[in-house]
Amino acid sequence: MSVSVLIVTFAAFITPMVLQRFKISVLPTAVAEVLVGIVLGKSGFDLVQTEGILSFLSNYGSSSYFLEWDGDRLFYFQEK
Repeated sequence: MSVSVLIVTFAAFITPMVLQRFKISVLPTAVAEVLVGIVLGKSGFDLVQTEGILSFLSNYGSSSYFLEWDGDRLFYFQEK
């Protein structure tokens, strides 16, 4: 497992805890995680390199997000 995957996993795990600890309720967790990603990625400190498994996971996450265009009804079958 690469160091980049560990950094991303730790950041995704700790960000909601930090928001709750300091009672930051005006910023949604998803927005905070995107901001943390910007800081850790190429635009910020360049700590995370997107290659290998991390690249696959980011592409998989993006594609699965776009496939959920109708939420629960994506795989919804009507009973006859």
